[in-house]
Amino acid sequence: MKRKIVSWVVAASLLSYLGCYDTEIVTKEGLNARADQVDITLFMRDSLEYQFLKNDYRIQGDTLKGFGVRRLHGVSDIVLGASLAFTDIMSIETTELSTGKTILLCGGIALGSVFIIELLLRHDQPSTFVTPMYVSEPARQKGVKK
Repeated sequence: MKRKIVSWVVAASLLSYLGCYDTEIVTKEGLNARADQVDITLFMRDSLEYQFLKNDYRIQGDTLKGFGVRRLHGVSDIVLGASLAFTDIMSIETTELSTGKTILLCGGIALGSVFIIELLLRHDQPSTFVTPMYVSEPARQKGVKK
């Protein structure tokens, strides 16, 4: 019983990380329209990269302020109270969870799993699609059984 519970917990945990995300490069104006709705990654002119979650930043005039993660050559550190001028930002990338694509992906995985399980279960049973063998009357008289 414990194994079954652990199996379900592990499966649910793995499915929670399964998802499709849409990424898009936007301008400052495009970000203004969707501010506080999407996670963003900022690529700076000095090779720094900043990541902000959707509720951790705000736009004030020509400046983006917030709390996030700063990366340089794979090394990350937490930034408290970052204030970044839009003139220093090379590009802005938004990341959003796509609910429709995630549902389609999970549904496809579920259908594929059911199909494979069904094939495996039918493999152990004799096939029900065998055509019956018809023996002609003269052959039956010679001793050929049906």
